[in-house]
Amino acid sequence: MRPKLRPADEPERVPDRLYHYTSIEALAMILSTRKLRFTRLDLVNDPEEAISHDLDISRELVFASCWGGDEEESLPMWKMYTPAKRGVRISLPWNFLSCYRYDESRDVHNYMFALTDLLPIERDSGAMRYTSAVDGPYKMSYTKNEDEHKSSCITKNDEVTIFTLTELGTKKRKHWEFEQEWRYRIMGVQSSATHSPGSDDSRFIQEMFDPTNHVKTKHLFAPLCEKALQQMQIMIGPSPDPSTEVIVKALLSAHNINAEITKSTIKINW
Repeated sequence: MRPKLRPADEPERVPDRLYHYTSIEALAMILSTRKLRFTRLDLVNDPEEAISHDLDISRELVFASCWGGDEEESLPMWKMYTPAKRGVRISLPWNFLSCYRYDESRDVHNYMFALTDLLPIERDSGAMRYTSAVDGPYKMSYTKNEDEHKSSCITKNDEVTIFTLTELGTKKRKHWEFEQEWRYRIMGVQSSATHSPGSDDSRFIQEMFDPTNHVKTKHLFAPLCEKALQQMQIMIGPSPDPSTEVIVKALLSAHNINAEITKSTIKINW
């Protein structure tokens, strides 16, 4: 299935391949577990990720895996996301998740994946949410406006409160635009919910959106498709330590991955 076109106001097609700058240690974990880590957005390097005007806990409710769509390597990405002399860039086909189906989404995101695993999300109250849903990949939007990257999540109508989280984790400030990011997202709660006093699920919804009921889970690990793993490409970072390529080849051999290995063309004194 070919990636579909974006809406008319954003007609960019999902790239056939996506790129992730990381460390050898992270590569080792991906290969050994056959899983990809999603990180809670209040723990990433952008302190303004998933900020909401009206929901204090918003940044804890979204987990993301972040990728680039530019085949040309990026020196800023090497510097920000990989250790000196030990960095790698992983490339995979865009539909790399192990799922039993994926559907075109009806909102701003490109696809909704139903994973083969259920992922547990724990709250301070002890409440657990299990989900297999991942949406994306979608292209991040970037804005110069001081408040446009913030989302409004709550609408009130008399005693009814409507929570809408579909925009969380989709917008960043303009100075992050160099990343040209494509993102996969897992929601820590349902992306839309209506709280009406006295309804059967009112207590559950109130607990899920309670700003004092923090999310304990820091990371989620989504299974990767074996077919996609066998199409992995790995670029060794700029001016690497001589042992870097040796370690990468040993990891691939140990975990039976027949990946193509290339080397960065960037020269840098670390």
